[in-house]
Amino acid sequence: MPAGMATLAPILKDAEMALYFCIVMWPMFQNIPYMAALSEAQLGNDEFRALLSPGWLWGRLQDLRDLQWRTMRGNFPTLVGIMSVFVGGSTLVKALSSPSRRAQALLWYYCAMGSAFAAYLHGGGTVVIALLLGLNFFLTRLLGRTRAMPAAVWGIGRASRRERG
Repeated sequence: MPAGMATLAPILKDAEMALYFCIVMWPMFQNIPYMAALSEAQLGNDEFRALLSPGWLWGRLQDLRDLQWRTMRGNFPTLVGIMSVFVGGSTLVKALSSPSRRAQALLWYYCAMGSAFAAYLHGGGTVVIALLLGLNFFLTRLLGRTRAMPAAVWGIGRASRRERG
């Protein structure tokens, strides 16, 4: 490392980051459902109250009419589980691999987990994405630094685009 460069502590082990999360981020997470500014007058309105449902944090009422929020809230346990498997597997790969092979083992692990996650998210569309990725890669390797390369890659992108009407 060049002289004069300070080493940075890993962000998750940093006490300052933990303090930042507790003071700034946690209250923000608590108030996400209330971004619509639920006032006492709104909560007193029976028509509005009927649109609210019990939340998962201490039974606070939440407006679940927003599809994006409802979907994220419904998938949160699955995402936490996937994150736990990913972090646990990464820790296991680091512990079981020799120091000289650790970087390569982690690269293969990250590629495998990334591919599995992409397959989970996109289903059968993952094959199409992988084929387009490979086609673009080989096209850029074939054409290199020629003037035709950007146009060819753009053409493949345009040809593969699905129009939604």
